[in-house]
Amino acid sequence: MTEDVRPPRPDLVIPGIIPLTYLGYAADQGLDGLALLREAGVRVDSTAAIAAGMSLAAMERLMKVMMARLGNERIGLEIGWRLPPTAFGSVGTAMLASATLGDALRVCQRYWPLLGRGLALQVLVEDDQCVLDFVPAFAVPETFRRIMLESTLASVARGVSILAPQALDRCEAWLDFPAPAHAALARERIPGIRYDRSASQFRAPLALMDTPLLMANEPGLRAALEQCDRELALLQLPAGITARVQQLLRLGPQGYADLDSVAERLHMSARTLRRRLQEEGSGYTALLDEARRRDALRLLADPARDVAQVAGLLGYADPANFTRAFRKWTGLSPSAWRAQRSA
Repeated sequence: MTEDVRPPRPDLVIPGIIPLTYLGYAADQGLDGLALLREAGVRVDSTAAIAAGMSLAAMERLMKVMMARLGNERIGLEIGWRLPPTAFGSVGTAMLASATLGDALRVCQRYWPLLGRGLALQVLVEDDQCVLDFVPAFAVPETFRRIMLESTLASVARGVSILAPQALDRCEAWLDFPAPAHAALARERIPGIRYDRSASQFRAPLALMDTPLLMANEPGLRAALEQCDRELALLQLPAGITARVQQLLRLGPQGYADLDSVAERLHMSARTLRRRLQEEGSGYTALLDEARRRDALRLLADPARDVAQVAGLLGYADPANFTRAFRKWTGLSPSAWRAQRSA
């Protein structure tokens, strides 16, 4: 079954702090922010005018212009490092005022729609690790996908370094793409950053969740949470079907759940599910493609599995179709990706 997937929802607004941080970094590199906005087709009289937010489509155009001007992919790391909790208004205040690192994480998870509207966040527990798993909520070009993920992981790491300075050295930031040219700088800032992983995740020992925070303040926390609730109510987000489908698209012994099975699990018809996903700018086929990409990297990391076996596990009857899909995801064939990873 195939389906058309609409482009990202034109009404999805990225928090203003994100484009403003991009423009601040551009200014530090000697670029004119207003000129960049004009080139990206964003009509504003001043950079302050975008404090209320920017559409996802406009944000992608701004990123494209900045990439062309700067000629490197270091943008994600730099932007993320400039986004500590203090950048995120009431949510950041609530995190800083929380009693423990685990409490701050729960604040982040609860109010994630106010922070990361282009990424879906799922919090998992794997053995003795607390795992924050990030997946793009919409189809975006690969370069932008990498920038989004690296900036998010860098921002999380920066937040941990501020909330609990001694904890960061015990955490890992995973990214599901090869090490970029700026990997050495990334490792200086985030010792536990790891590239070429099977997923994009921030991983922390569960024991760290009980770490007390120095700025804990109960009255301040209550006030900040009340403001967060007001902002979340004003946002009027859809029900978040995309994230729920992503959670159900896990590789099992029989492969992935098909559209009808996922719809049944969510207590709706396949037609309703398809419509709900389209309303969020997504689609079952695109989400299945992202799940296959995630699991392909994880399975290929095991040298005991040959490419044909991995293709079969992912539901590709013809390994050649898997190779074409993998090349679209990574720019490499499965064999070339393995060789690069080994090197």
